[in-house]
Amino acid sequence: MNLSARRWILLASSLAGVPMLFGTFVAVSYRIALSRGMLPFLGDHEWRWWAAFGVLLGCGSGCIYAVAPGYVTRRWLAVTGYLVVMAITLGVVAFVVSCMQGDCL
Repeated sequence: MNLSARRWILLASSLAGVPMLFGTFVAVSYRIALSRGMLPFLGDHEWRWWAAFGVLLGCGSGCIYAVAPGYVTRRWLAVTGYLVVMAITLGVVAFVVSCMQGDCL
């Protein structure tokens, strides 16, 4: 695999894969919890949401760091921008998926 193809794969996985995986996680969590008559991210179970949020942001940030241009300053700027935009995006994804499951507050 050449460097160009590797960069495209990393970029696509960080920009599209992270929100899709998080949306899938939230949807599956809702299905399991609702089948038991509960909500998935309340009380003692909230840490799972934050863990998935952090792990996926970390993985996406690592991909962006690997794809960004060579200078360290540019890489960290790219990662910081990614973290801000993707954190907002994942929040919106979680809100939309939860609303689709009937938990729209």
